[in-house]
Amino acid sequence: MSYVRLPSGLSGAAEDAALLGAVIADAQATQSLHKEMLQRAIDWETTEPGRMASDDDLRNAFIANLDGLRAAFTDRSLQTVGVMFPLMLARANPAHAVILAVRDDIADTRDRLQQNKAQSLLGKQIADTKISVPEILARQAAQAAADAAEALKRGATAGGDAVKDFAKTLAWILGGGFALYLFTRSGGGK
Repeated sequence: MSYVRLPSGLSGAAEDAALLGAVIADAQATQSLHKEMLQRAIDWETTEPGRMASDDDLRNAFIANLDGLRAAFTDRSLQTVGVMFPLMLARANPAHAVILAVRDDIADTRDRLQQNKAQSLLGKQIADTKISVPEILARQAAQAAADAAEALKRGATAGGDAVKDFAKTLAWILGGGFALYLFTRSGGGK
């Protein structure tokens, strides 16, 4: 089993971006496999309507493959983000949210098959794994603001350089990055 190795020496926003990129790349590859598996199930249902519902061995084979795909993705992803158990994933963290979304999507396909609802798979669309540029900018701005606040705390004893860093960051946030994020969230960019 191979795990994603992030470049050493990264810190803060660069490390978060590299981590998110690694998770998204694995999620896209996993969702591609998920789509192929779903297409096979749909092909069976299209050529022989009702076969997935009546052939327990065929349905259980598909379910086992979906469970294996979900478990392998989860194991790799937990290793990448440094979390021991899926219950420790937080939807507020972008990398964790991607992991949870892919796990949930695969589980939805599996659940439909377990409930003998193969016909409902015909209309199911596998979600593309992506995160919007404005959302990334907003997260980077929030991280920069947090870094600036930390610098301000250190700067209270070290001198005025931290105040300059904080002022630059605040100007960027107020200037455009955060405004772009709010604009897209309010429906202007969709």
